[in-house]
Amino acid sequence: MIITVSFNPAIDQTIDVKNYEYAGMNRIEHFEVDAGGKGINVAKNLKILGEEPTALGFIGGRTGQTFKEMISNLQIRNDFTYIYGETRINTKIVEEDGTITEFNAAGPEILQDRINELMIKIDGYATENTLFVISGKVPPGVDANVFKNIIKLAHNRGSKVAVDSAGALFAKAVEEKPEIIKVKLKDIERVHEKENMNDEEIVEVAKKYINDGIKYAAISMGERGAIFANDKEVFKCSFAKVKTHSTVGASDALLAGFVYGIENRMEFEKTAKLATAMSVGAVMTIGTKPSSREMIEKLYGEIKVTKF
Repeated sequence: MIITVSFNPAIDQTIDVKNYEYAGMNRIEHFEVDAGGKGINVAKNLKILGEEPTALGFIGGRTGQTFKEMISNLQIRNDFTYIYGETRINTKIVEEDGTITEFNAAGPEILQDRINELMIKIDGYATENTLFVISGKVPPGVDANVFKNIIKLAHNRGSKVAVDSAGALFAKAVEEKPEIIKVKLKDIERVHEKENMNDEEIVEVAKKYINDGIKYAAISMGERGAIFANDKEVFKCSFAKVKTHSTVGASDALLAGFVYGIENRMEFEKTAKLATAMSVGAVMTIGTKPSSREMIEKLYGEIKVTKF
């Protein structure tokens, strides 16, 4: 059983324009609306692979009700916790040349009693057969230890955890040794205060996570591909350039493929290839929709793998 946890989901509006003109009039070529947020994107991609994930998290207000209807229409099981504010709406403007301008809301305030209710739900779902996927950021005011606390609760029940985040949230979560982590290269470079890290340097970072007690680590590097590591193998997966619509949600697709492969005991190299194929497929779709199963299978056969 895979449970995704989203503290700050959103309704994502994707607007296609030829060329975005600041302070001017822009004609919309195409308009798309999706239920989004990192954890929700993971759930959507797991659904494509045949999994039946359950989505937990916070929703509120009229936009929250619309959000729930969108998730239910995708036939994704959900058990959301209701808050007093409004679920946020994010807007992404995609230009013809692939340039993306994003307007992401901070999200509503979440009071401690709502967080306590979510923790009770997590405790109820936590068994030895449960994997929790905790991803994204949290709205302002939520304690940076919240992911760490969830991991501790899950581990006490024998559950496994995958984490994808950044900053203090991620650093504190890693202290609790989640089984799976996914992190972006730009966040690694920020922590190490070093730009343009080469593959060998990134591999060493991945290996350090493994040596520190993480079982599986993935570092996404955008167009350069991704590095995947466990205690026995390290792979880099890359792909020839494809026609990109939007990179939003690509790293979430990668995490979904990574989690799926690990949970289904696929060979590690095949897991890495699947995760990469899903990420590449996601950049080719309109909005934050996952790729099709057929496209993922096609892309899988074209992934280049380098073993370190």
